Amino acid sequence: RLNEFPLYVPLLAECPDDIIPLAEFMLDAANRELKKNVKGFDREVQKRLKTYSWPGNIRELRIIIRRATLLAKDDWITISEMDLPTKCKQPEDYALNDERTERATILKALEAAGNDKKATAKLLGISRSTLYLKLKKFRLK
Repeated sequence: RLNEFPLYVPLLAECPDDIIPLAEFMLDAANRELKKNVKGFDREVQKRLKTYSWPGNIRELRIIIRRATLLAKDDWITISEMDLPTKCKQPEDYALNDERTERATILKALEAAGNDKKATAKLLGISRSTLYLKLKKFRLK
């Protein structure tokens, strides 16, 4: 039974060091599928990929990389070919980027949201199911 062994899969935005290798893997797949020969991403694109919040996680990354590959005019994908909003990660007041402060941040967001789990998850920039996993992890109610 799956319920007996809970797994925590971090959000893409929680793994910024994994984003570029994943994007390069997806670029290779898009090159094959679209019969293109795009070599990679310029520095500005790499920076944007790492700082974007990725609400759609891996699926959103794959779609954006495929679209950029299709639109690429040269060997390198530039920012003009990326369809990424300029909004970066969640507001710093509620960012979950350090496990040592994560519990306190969740408590602060719960208080700010009046203990409303849906609003808390939105403040934190995570899904409600991820919030429930974190509440369980830190033994919070």
